[in-house]
Amino acid sequence: VVNKCALTTPWDLSTIQAISQTYDYSNRVNFGAITFNPTGTRMFLCAKYAAGAGSADFLHQYNLSTAWDLTSISSTPDESYDVGNTVASPSGIAFNDTGTKFFVGKYNDGVHIYEFTCDAFELTNVAAVDNVDITGSIEHYSMVFMDNGLKLVVPDKTNDALISYTMTTAYDISTVNTSGTSLALSGVNTDVMGITTSGAYTYVFDGNGKQVMRLNNILSQTDEKATLIT
Repeated sequence: VVNKCALTTPWDLSTIQAISQTYDYSNRVNFGAITFNPTGTRMFLCAKYAAGAGSADFLHQYNLSTAWDLTSISSTPDESYDVGNTVASPSGIAFNDTGTKFFVGKYNDGVHIYEFTCDAFELTNVAAVDNVDITGSIEHYSMVFMDNGLKLVVPDKTNDALISYTMTTAYDISTVNTSGTSLALSGVNTDVMGITTSGAYTYVFDGNGKQVMRLNNILSQTDEKATLIT
């Protein structure tokens, strides 16, 4: 289920309101990740396992007729792409800034990132480009790019940490430095799963405590934590 909650002050978790909208995709997707295009008119789900009428190892695109309004999503995907020949059990999806590339992780296979090209924020004309096996020792469910595509940040669920990897060319995983920098979150986040970023902050989802934590984008300290309303 995708839930929508409003914040009365932008990006401030202390102002989060009760759930206002819900979208149930359980009849099609046992999902591994979710992301939106910048304007909120397209939602992308990563189907890790099959569910209901859906199939495993697919990426699904849902168009929203009203931006960020979950009630305006159609009941079936507007576009789908089978990544199964490249990525079994996909987990984690992120786009580059123009939407012409997307990146998919692999569930329970360490940080193994696959790179694809596509039409801008559309699952059309998709082609596999590259993949990099950075480390095989952790479990992760999501990823995010920072510093204009020169940094890849992956939540390390195994060790309750965030791992940052730098790249010499933006959004080009063939240039990644596989020696990452780890930020321990143990004690404040005990089941590191989802991650997203705004201009000033990074937000991490704690699957165990059902909480969202806000960090500054230096990724050096926690400056706010809020219980997710359910």
